[in-house]
Parts: sequence; C-alpha cells; structure tokens
Amino acid sequence: MKALKNMNKGVLAAAICAIVLVIVAAVFIIKSFVGSSSIKITPGEPFDYEAKGFLTLGEYKGINVSVAVSDEDVADEIDNILSEAEEYEHVEGTVKSGDMVDVDLKATLDGTELEDWSIENEFITVGDEDYFIELDNALIGMNTGESKTVEVSVPADYGDEVIDGKTVVFDMKLNYICGEAITPEITDEFVTQYSEGACTSAADFNKYVEDTIYQENVDYVGETAWEEVIANVNLKKYNKVEVENAREETIKSYENFAEMSGMSTEELLDSFGMTEEDVDDVANDAALERMTAKTIAAKEGLKMDNESYKQLIIENMEYEDNSYESMTLEELENDYFESFSEDPKEAMLLELVKKYVGDNANVAGLRAE
Repeated sequence: MKALKNMNKGVLAAAICAIVLVIVAAVFIIKSFVGSSSIKITPGEPFDYEAKGFLTLGEYKGINVSVAVSDEDVADEIDNILSEAEEYEHVEGTVKSGDMVDVDLKATLDGTELEDWSIENEFITVGDEDYFIELDNALIGMNTGESKTVEVSVPADYGDEVIDGKTVVFDMKLNYICGEAITPEITDEFVTQYSEGACTSAADFNKYVEDTIYQENVDYVGETAWEEVIANVNLKKYNKVEVENAREETIKSYENFAEMSGMSTEELLDSFGMTEEDVDDVANDAALERMTAKTIAAKEGLKMDNESYKQLIIENMEYEDNSYESMTLEELENDYFESFSEDPKEAMLLELVKKYVGDNANVAGLRAE
C-alpha cells in the first residue's frame, strides 16, 4: 500500500484490486471461530504470546524460499505487460449506451478545480455509472471531438467528503470511441518506453524481464517466508485488544481507499464481493500477524531504537524526494498513519520481524555475484 496517495485513479484502482484480492484469499487460512481473551499491550513492543497460551509457533527460521525464475514466469509476465499496455482502435462517430469511450474530464467545485476528479484519457463505459449517471446520460449522443459541460448533483452519502451533497461541474471532451483492442508489439521503441530506458532492445527484453522478476523475488524473500511462518502457527485464542485495534485500522483503511477511488465504503466492499464478516476476518488475520511477530521478537530479542524505527518508516514510505530529511520522528509517524491508517510502531515491528525471517531463510536460486 505504499505511496497510494500519490497514484492516479486508474493505478490506484488496480492497486486496490490487487491488495483486496490478496487479503480476501488470505483470510480463509485462519478462521475466526477460535477463542479470545483480553490482555493489555504496548504498541510496537515484543510480547511472548506463546508463553501466555495464545498460540504455538511453528518453524520461523530456516524457511525454504526459491528466487529462481522460470521461462514460464517470464512468458506470463510479458503477457501481463502486453495486456496492460493494450490500446484501442480510435473510432469516430456518435456514442450510444454500452460504448467504451476515451474522455478528458475537468471537475470544478465553486469555480475551483478538483484535481482528484480531473483526468485526461479516462476510459468510461457508458451506462455502467463509472462516475455519475449524469455523465453517462450526457455522453449518449455526443460526437467524437465534441465537448460538453455537465452539472452533477452529488448525493449526500456518496462517500467523498469533499463533494458529498454538492454540485460539481464537469467539463468533458470526447476524444474517441474505443474499437477493437490492439495489443502492442515488442519493438525497440516499446521496450525502451516501458523500461524507462533500462532496456533499449527488443532482443534483450526477455532478459530484462527475467532480471526484474529475480530482483523482486530477492527483495520479497521476507514476505514470501512470512507467509509460511503464519501458515505454521497454531492459534489457540486471539487477544481481543489486538483484534479491536486491527479492526479499527482495517475499517479506516477501507474508508480511505473508497474516498480516493470515488466510492462509498459499502460500494468498495461490494465491488470485491466482501461483507462485514469479511472485514472481521481481515482484522483477525492482521491481529494474528501482529501476535506472531511480537512473539518472535520477544524470543529473539528484536527491538527498535528510535533511529532504526525512523529508518524503517522512511523505507516503507518510499519517499520520492529528500523531504523526509527535515521531518521529525513524530511527523514521520503522522505521515505514515495518514497514508496507511496503521499504527507505525505496530507496522514497523512487523517489518522488522519479516526482515529477520527473510535473513534466516534458506534461499535457493541465488545468482553468483
């Protein structure tokens, strides 16, 4: 979820989709019918839940992880790259319901532009209410190249506090109607643009993709090993305090995702087939991760001083500039919480333990340096 607040809506929607699908899949590993008990905790501090009878750890050192990349991995990734880079035939004509169109949108509220709602080359399927029904209705009958101004009365419960219950003006230009999908060819120009200059030859593209996957596998050894660590845990009962904290953060994160994607929280959950029970499962899963991490930290004597804690926040925020250099620890904590709706002390202890698990994993497929 890093740097989501800096993404455009299209990238954000894809990121949300990927994150939610992973979480929904994960919650079926651990069910919420185990018992629970309450015990006070200090956020971000190690605590031996195993000694207190909450869980039994399985193996967490020496986890087997492979970073090798197969030809199939490379082929699948190239298929994904080409699929995401698909363009559409530009069709001229008059829009009808069901058409997918490319439009430029500029939204204003009381004369002030709303940057989060203004976007160029946005794809809208007319009739699906991708944005508002008023925009769909206005698009029907428009001709390519035509512009139109539309007033939208936003429902009070829409889910975006900036525009809820207000009238937003959209200046809309219809660029073209989308025809057949066109899959790009792997050319020198395409690979240069895709790789931002890191690869300039189509003949070298397979090697570039292989190297990229390999590096990602290496970077995520800790995450990969952590999945097995969690699967090895025998959970006996939850700490209600951990679950309550995790649930509050989970709900807040969904509310933020919904707001950034222009949806209500209910609409966001419904779009992924999720219910309130699923939200509870996600919170339980997060609580289990924290309980496991704190237990490992307690057994292995893992702690964070202020400097290592600060560096972990900076690494996980992935700042694109050096703005963090002038920020205090408190400012960094607030920035992290605003971005991810998570207690930074809890999140960074989890990251510290994941790194420990990764550092102690048996990693196969490493390349000779």
